[in-house]
Amino acid sequence: MRQNLATVIFASLTSAIVGGALVFGTIYFFAPVKSRVIKEEIVLDRKTERNVDDVSGFTPQEIYEKFNPAVVNVSASRSGNDFFGLRGDNEQATGSGFIVSDDGLVVTNEHVVEGAESVKVTLFDKTEFEAKVLGTDRSSDLALLQIQDYDKDIKPLKIESSADLKVGDTVYAIGNPLGLAGSMTSGIVSNVNRTIDAPNGFQIRNAIQTDAAINRGNSGGPLLNVDGKVAGVSAQIATEGGSAGNIGIAFAIPSKTVKKVFDQINDGGKVSHAWLGISGQDINKSLAEELELPVDKGALVVDVFKDSPASKAKLKGIDREGKGGDIIVKFGDDDVKSMEDLVVAIENHSVGENVKIMFYRNDELTEKNIELEERPGRDLRQS
Repeated sequence: MRQNLATVIFASLTSAIVGGALVFGTIYFFAPVKSRVIKEEIVLDRKTERNVDDVSGFTPQEIYEKFNPAVVNVSASRSGNDFFGLRGDNEQATGSGFIVSDDGLVVTNEHVVEGAESVKVTLFDKTEFEAKVLGTDRSSDLALLQIQDYDKDIKPLKIESSADLKVGDTVYAIGNPLGLAGSMTSGIVSNVNRTIDAPNGFQIRNAIQTDAAINRGNSGGPLLNVDGKVAGVSAQIATEGGSAGNIGIAFAIPSKTVKKVFDQINDGGKVSHAWLGISGQDINKSLAEELELPVDKGALVVDVFKDSPASKAKLKGIDREGKGGDIIVKFGDDDVKSMEDLVVAIENHSVGENVKIMFYRNDELTEKNIELEERPGRDLRQS
């Protein structure tokens, strides 16, 4: 007997084009902690016994000595409001970042500098510089800064492809947890295909999970591989029981995403994300049999957002009775067997691109062309 589709869909809905959440614990964007000054001296032995470009696999001590100088403290000031909603004393939040060019470009998290009226960067040797925000991307939680009047000879960090990471690989996190400048922790890669939420509610895919001790203030700092190259950018931790501290589950934005966003901001200051404008559900064999669907793989359209490309192409989601809903099976040249496939296919296309999609409406296979648009500033499900 056919069950009510709405009950089945919404009971098992685990993936969507926009937004999403981890199913365990609480996710913290841990960078903006109230700034506190901690007096300490960092003494580095700058002598090097091996050439960093010629030798792979450094000891933890070598990782720190060679690559910590490129890690910076990022302090963002923004005006707060008093009891009456008037602008009051400045609030200050701190996080981490790292130098990626000889002229002082710095990568950090977007939520570190969100709404900042001024940004200051402090180097490993305690020198301070003003920094300009060149661009941000809330969908990937990344930002690019330019250190003003930069005059240091610090070797920038290199961004390595996170696709090379495997579960069990050793990684190192360097940053400023809780204001403790120049801290390094180590751990392993726990997984490489996690999905975490960006500040605007969209999803960051292929995030790196690690058990390296990462806490508030590490945000925006590098997660390095054993060669000292950036595999990811520390971004979030998962906790449980009301604790905001590290319990061995932390996440980094993958370097592939970091490189893509860096190139776009450095090239023109704006990051673009293609958008279809649906939420959906995986189709599997069990669901297909239960609901008597024409296929047992694909992406079922649950909801179509107003004024979205999907809406303009007249795609259909399920109705109030839980019936209907187009099942997308191909997007451009890519076969779609799940919502994950559809999301990846969309991300591989550009805004303004006209893409042919194939979908089942009832039992009939249909084709339509859809022009992709720029992703909105927030997850529309949260409005």
